[in-house]
Amino acid sequence: MNQGPSGCQEGNAVEVSSAPFDGTHPDTKTVMLSNIGLNNWQKSGVVINGDVDVNLSNSNIGPSATQLSLAANSVQVGFGATAKVNNNKIAGNSWCCSSAAATGVLLFSSGPGTQISRNDIDGNADVGIYVFTDGATVDKNKVYESGADGFYDIGIGDYGIGNVFEKNKVAGYGTPYDGVVGDKNKVKVFGPE
Repeated sequence: MNQGPSGCQEGNAVEVSSAPFDGTHPDTKTVMLSNIGLNNWQKSGVVINGDVDVNLSNSNIGPSATQLSLAANSVQVGFGATAKVNNNKIAGNSWCCSSAAATGVLLFSSGPGTQISRNDIDGNADVGIYVFTDGATVDKNKVYESGADGFYDIGIGDYGIGNVFEKNKVAGYGTPYDGVVGDKNKVKVFGPE
């Protein structure tokens, strides 16, 4: 699912999507993804977009094969989709430039109620969990940085309204939390336990 060191914005390993992509839900499709393993994809490991409600659990989502060539995301939930992303091992990704950030998990205008919980997110991510949405819950995740490539260095970033962050642990990032409010989130000084 990759072209080698290419910047082409394609190469999604698993894509779950259904129109419309505006946050309305006239005929929501429910999908369960469990016990999957993904490696060497190009743009995205798992893409969840539109009128869908997805449960992604107990899976191993490796990094992009083309890091630094494009802003890759291991898991993306966007354009109105809702999801529960729980109990996964997810690798982060890096991008060379300030124009975009590569991530482990990207929430981009996902539906309210989206939950990112109990995941181990490691590797070299520009942003471990990037929350550009409203009404999401991000709790009990372990986000560990290793490596120094890329432009950004943020463990968990909150760029929305009404998101809940509780009991997350972040280690190795220059900025462990950006915009995240909540006194039960921790900064660790070592790697995965």
